[in-house]
Amino acid sequence: MKSGNLLTILLMAVLAAGCRKQDIRLARITVPQMSGQGCVERVVGIARRIPGVQADRISVDRERRELTVPYDSLKLSLKNIEYALAEAGFQANDIPADEAARATLPETCR
Repeated sequence: MKSGNLLTILLMAVLAAGCRKQDIRLARITVPQMSGQGCVERVVGIARRIPGVQADRISVDRERRELTVPYDSLKLSLKNIEYALAEAGFQANDIPADEAARATLPETCR
């Protein structure tokens, strides 16, 4: 009886651990065009609209032109964030900016 209870408790613990609802990770994304405040606001605004990003915890290092984005890796990946920025006209790490979108940005953000 005692070993049956122990087995039940272990099984419940394993099942509970496997039912994660979130896996929050930090993405560090270099955005070379993120120089002025207007560009920073655009980049942060794009990142905030991506489902799975913890919008209230995004931070910016303007010196390094780096965006730190906490995201739920069970909902999206780093590449999803990079491509969303690139499609909006910003280079994101090694992903080049979409040229048509980049042409629509203010000159200070190109």
